Amino acid sequence: MASHVSLLVTGSRHAEDRVPLWSALDAALEAYSYDSLSLFVGCARGADQLARDWWHERQRGHVLTSPEPMVELFTSAPAQDPCGLDDGFRERLYVFRADWAGHGKGAGPRRNERLVEAWTEDGGAHHAFAMWTGDVKGSGTLDCMSRIVRTGHCFEVIPA
Repeated sequence: MASHVSLLVTGSRHAEDRVPLWSALDAALEAYSYDSLSLFVGCARGADQLARDWWHERQRGHVLTSPEPMVELFTSAPAQDPCGLDDGFRERLYVFRADWAGHGKGAGPRRNERLVEAWTEDGGAHHAFAMWTGDVKGSGTLDCMSRIVRTGHCFEVIPA
């Protein structure tokens, strides 16, 4: 059994059904243990929100830590953070927000690059989940999936 497992969730902003994603994440939790998991996710609605909700539901009350990439991303965060993390970041939950104001249309791919890079550097086993609609036009999910593949890892597609 791996001593540490890094989970990454990417997916559609239109994903609403939490059951398929939560089932996949629960299987990872059952196969490993909370103490060995890290979750890497974006700050959008849809799949990102479903993954953050799962983390908060399953992993309540753990100590705050933050890796460098997350600290960098949240330096300009408003007082009321749109990711719902006002109460402090949970240990091993790494949330990446796109800087749309600073990078325009390039913000999503930049966020995906940082997300995948931090996930691959986290060590241990790596599991990724993509809640994808199958849409290829302007798909941030497709961009993130291709970045995952370029690292030599694979991902599980969960229909959105």
